[in-house]
Amino acid sequence: MTIYLFDPITKEYSGNLTILDESNLPANSTTNAIPSLNIDETCIFDGSEWKVISNYKNKIVFNKLTGKEVVYDKLGDLPEELTKIACPNRDLYSWGSQDWIQDIEKYRKRDRLSREREMNSLQWLIFRHESELRLLEAEKIINTTLTKEQIIELDEYFNAWRNFMDETWFIGKQYPVRPEFLGV
Repeated sequence: MTIYLFDPITKEYSGNLTILDESNLPANSTTNAIPSLNIDETCIFDGSEWKVISNYKNKIVFNKLTGKEVVYDKLGDLPEELTKIACPNRDLYSWGSQDWIQDIEKYRKRDRLSREREMNSLQWLIFRHESELRLLEAEKIINTTLTKEQIIELDEYFNAWRNFMDETWFIGKQYPVRPEFLGV
């Protein structure tokens, strides 16, 4: 005869055994067969029958507020602040009512930071060129690091970044194309 074992504390199903004498059942066991279970389910014995419950114990779930992975350690349904759905990108998504959604403010922040970083990296080159022009005018040097064509390209690129976050901004807007002479 098959008997079904359960944990003495949680009452969760823990396996089965075959015994010869049913009159001598071990503690924390029953002859009641377990019900069929789906993924993420287990059953607990309530003293007379098995009850099917959710089981995310030792499973990776995700915090809806932060998007971070959490190893869940309890039986039963997930608390409201957790979900089984992985966050595609914690820096750009937030939890909606039923799924992760693109967060426009997070995208704006990312693009503003990219804009500031790129514009700041160009400032030194612009300043250097302006300094070289003064030196050229004073006849202290014979040419500048950048050609006229390159400085025009640089100005256009810089202005494209300056205007990047204007009213035409949208999620996925392509960044301005960096001039080849600036490298990657």
